[in-house]
Amino acid sequence: ITASDELITFDGQKVEVLTDRLGLTQNSLYSLQFWKNQLWIGTNRGLVCFDLVTGSRYEIGLNTGFTVSETNERASFLSDDSTVWFGTIDGVVRVNPEVLTNYQLKPIVRLGEVQVFSQPFEWPKDNKLSYTKNHLTFNFTGLFFKVPEWLKFQYRLKGFETNWSIPTTARSVEYSYIPPGEYTFQVRASIDGINWTEPKELSFIITPPFYNTWWFMVLSSLLVLSIIFGTIYYRDKKNKQIQLYLEQMVDERTNELQQEKERVEAINKALAESETKFRTLTEISPSAIFIYQDFKFVYVNPATEKITGYKKEELINKPIIDIVHPDFKSIIAERAKRRIAMEDVPDRYEFKIIRKDGKERWVDFSARLIKYFDYEAGLGTVFDVTERKKAEEALLEEKERLAATLSAIADGVIATDREQRIILCNKRALHIVGIPEVNESECFGKKISDIIQLIDEGSGKLIPNPVEELIKSNGAKQIEGTGYLMAKESKKVLVDYSAAPIFDKDSQIMGVVVAFRDITAKRRMEKEMLKNQKLESIGVLAGGIAHDFNNFLTAIMGNLSLLRMRINEDDKKLISRIQSAEKAAEKAQELTHQLLTFSKGGVPIKKTTDIHELVKDSVEFVLSGSNVDYVLESESGLWNADVDPGQINQVVQNLVINADQAMPNGGTIFVKLENVEVKEGSKLPLKKGKYIKLTIKDQGVGIPPKYLAKIFDPFFSTKQTGSGLGLATAFSIINKHNGHIEVQSEVGVGTEFTIYLPASMKLKRKVEKKFKIKKFKSADSKPLVLIMDDEEMVRDLAANLFDQLGFVVLQAKDGREALNLYQAFLNDNRKIDLVVMDLTIPGGMGGKETIEKLLQIDPEARAIVSSGYSNDPV
Repeated sequence: ITASDELITFDGQKVEVLTDRLGLTQNSLYSLQFWKNQLWIGTNRGLVCFDLVTGSRYEIGLNTGFTVSETNERASFLSDDSTVWFGTIDGVVRVNPEVLTNYQLKPIVRLGEVQVFSQPFEWPKDNKLSYTKNHLTFNFTGLFFKVPEWLKFQYRLKGFETNWSIPTTARSVEYSYIPPGEYTFQVRASIDGINWTEPKELSFIITPPFYNTWWFMVLSSLLVLSIIFGTIYYRDKKNKQIQLYLEQMVDERTNELQQEKERVEAINKALAESETKFRTLTEISPSAIFIYQDFKFVYVNPATEKITGYKKEELINKPIIDIVHPDFKSIIAERAKRRIAMEDVPDRYEFKIIRKDGKERWVDFSARLIKYFDYEAGLGTVFDVTERKKAEEALLEEKERLAATLSAIADGVIATDREQRIILCNKRALHIVGIPEVNESECFGKKISDIIQLIDEGSGKLIPNPVEELIKSNGAKQIEGTGYLMAKESKKVLVDYSAAPIFDKDSQIMGVVVAFRDITAKRRMEKEMLKNQKLESIGVLAGGIAHDFNNFLTAIMGNLSLLRMRINEDDKKLISRIQSAEKAAEKAQELTHQLLTFSKGGVPIKKTTDIHELVKDSVEFVLSGSNVDYVLESESGLWNADVDPGQINQVVQNLVINADQAMPNGGTIFVKLENVEVKEGSKLPLKKGKYIKLTIKDQGVGIPPKYLAKIFDPFFSTKQTGSGLGLATAFSIINKHNGHIEVQSEVGVGTEFTIYLPASMKLKRKVEKKFKIKKFKSADSKPLVLIMDDEEMVRDLAANLFDQLGFVVLQAKDGREALNLYQAFLNDNRKIDLVVMDLTIPGGMGGKETIEKLLQIDPEARAIVSSGYSNDPV
């Protein structure tokens, strides 16, 4: 063993490197021992045994199921009892060569399905295949569970090849275009590339085609000889018959030629008379008539001279293509060639010519093949259609302008004839009635009543067909209104519609134009605005009431707290009464918090929030202890949202509480969060952009249809104990977040609420709040506190509380009085240690303005701003 990890033998004459031969190029060689004809080697992968006589080898290590790991360098010993000892990194290993000499790991080989042209094939019992099935795929596999990746295969097709393939891990082989013959497919496997299993075999025969068999070749030769002799005999006999026939034909043809001569003379006479008539007719014809050969004029009548501006002498032998407009030269030349070649081409078409004076004229051209002096020629007729073309182009331009106008307007437009059949329909109309543009022809020619019907918005009754009404009155009626348009596949669309008559030159109605505009989104927006106005009005009222009520509750709860601080703790009866009063006040305070959501004080304090965590925590909190389960499905990569977590938590809890109460016998609430993008023109009353869609669905009793339109109204409730503010609060909160909430419900099935919240692309940031506590320092023994509030009850309560805490209390009813007090104390070299201010003072200076002026007086002033509105951004 050398320092370069190579195993070398020397027999006294030559040196041989065994490292490659033993397949040890990837191993580090640490030690070796000889036993009989075997060489035992310790490596970094275990042990390798090499038989110097047979050349076989096998490995012993962790990969082959033996607990032999990496050996140590120069750590091996052969004892007297023929036991080989190796030192490894995991301890000492003892190997008995007698036991392991015959140890071999061989896999099991199995032949699988044989495919023909890569398709499954039922193998014939006689192992014979037709020559048409000579594209075979052999599938095979092997089983070696210890180290499957060591398994390699060799294969060959005896009769087609003699050598084995190179070792491969592939489990199939494909042979193409195997010639007829006898074959045997063999496959074998090995894990070391030296010891191979006995090959598995499949023998088969590919039969040759019948035309390659000896009997077919003999019969074919006999048939060819028969045909040759038969042909010689037949031709000899036929030549004699032809000779006799030709002699008869010469006599008959001589007689026919004489008769033909007489007939031609008569025809020439008739042709001369016909030509005279033709020239007479063409000379007086108002249309251009000409004859051409090789696409050159050979005859022209006077009308041709008039239309082209050329004299007859100038036109004869002039190529027709010379007077054709450049835009049409190629197509005219192509059609002329095809007509001469007797191909199918139009007999009549229009194109432009250029007169001799350079003016362009449109002509209507028709042609057919004739004989002219016994030669092929073309007879052409031309009419000047320039004026008609101008009129058509003007009409087309007008039609295109009309089509562009109809495509641009937002209204659907349908025009009909007197029979109420549709003759025009713009794209907007197709969209409203639900017909794709690719199927535009679906409506043309049909009666308008077969495409649309109008339903009265209020009564639900069918509105008389406006087209029919106008035609009956000969356009005397004025028809317009609002209703539901029942379109394709029962689609119902709310539209404003109108109809107007189309009169002809005699003032008779010849059709009707119906225009209609989809006002579904407009009506929905109006309802949303009305609901928002209602909520805003109620919110203003509720905010004022709740603010004052909250002040009263503050006084009540504060005084109850003071009372508890002063009574004897042993007076259990009195403490119980105080606790009951506090609970009642807390319930009243919850109601004021809901009322305050409608007021302007309920402006959300937004921050970037993980909606998934917020919803999950809210649902789990509500359903703790409930017999209702929930399933939360959240889209991977869900966006964040800029929301007020407290308000959104309130919305989710309200909806989950309702769902829980709708399933008294238990059930499952399905909650789903997903990312959505609202496109331009969406039916949702939302701006274009990215949103998070929250769906909360229960399996409860459902909401009757008559209540669905009212569930978001304040103080509307179907529950005896409900306040009617839960869903109204949810609606108000979502609106203030620029979102949208909607509901779908079916009695006996359940209710589904869907919420859309604007998404935020900002990442949620963790904010660490640091508080620095400072002790009050005052000239007197007690610190000074200034309380500013317009409610005397609140001031007195706060004064009592601070008095209990050891403060000297000053009071002010508004900001101006508070600033004067603060300035007076500063002038007296005394500083007020803390100012507590109400944010809103009706008719006076509130906390926001006061704190700004206070900091101007004393930048080091300490102040607390509070509000009766629970969500004011103080």
